[in-house]
Amino acid sequence: MLPLVILLLSSSCVTLSSHIVREYYLIDMPKTWDQAQSYCRENYTDLATIANRDDLKRFLDTAVASSVSGEAWIGLKEGGEASWLWSVGASQTSDGLAVYTNWASAPDPSHHCGGMRGDGKWSSALCNATLPFVCQGGEGSSKNWYDRGCTSRFPFFCYTDKRVRHQMIVRVEIKANSILNLSDPAVSEAILNEIQQKHDTVKLQWRVQPDGKIFHKKEKKKIKEAS
Repeated sequence: MLPLVILLLSSSCVTLSSHIVREYYLIDMPKTWDQAQSYCRENYTDLATIANRDDLKRFLDTAVASSVSGEAWIGLKEGGEASWLWSVGASQTSDGLAVYTNWASAPDPSHHCGGMRGDGKWSSALCNATLPFVCQGGEGSSKNWYDRGCTSRFPFFCYTDKRVRHQMIVRVEIKANSILNLSDPAVSEAILNEIQQKHDTVKLQWRVQPDGKIFHKKEKKKIKEAS
């Protein structure tokens, strides 16, 4: 272990992080819910998942831009015991349970698939109905959900996941043993690795200064003696 103490996360360290933003696509080809799911999974990520108000806002922007006027499938399907699940499943939204919902009215017990009406409300439908659909890759409008039988044919919304990367520069002050050579690349790499172990959700790298150095010795302030 290096003989050093990290006092403040450092002046030459660039922190990189990222998060997922869903992008939605209206597919104006009437299909049953199962057909729409297969199409989205083959060509995008899955049928549209709307897990929070930010997703809803992006979804509504897509719906308005696509001039959606009728019903369209989203990734909702009944999972039993009055629960509704997202098509994308547990890997994307906890256990896949649709916690955030926006139903126009209580789902019909005989309907097992979900979609969005022209006014944006969510409701249930027969799964063999043929509708357009939304693949995936808010606030304001009152868009809600509905259920239908999954064999009904409607348009649908698909989505894809877009990874957004952020960069942040933070300054670190390091107190090190006087025999430690901070100009040695092996030493700077070892220090970075030690910091990285404590921050494994982001990627870290040193920021090289214009003079080619990573670290600069902090000069001690001289205290003037009173005359």
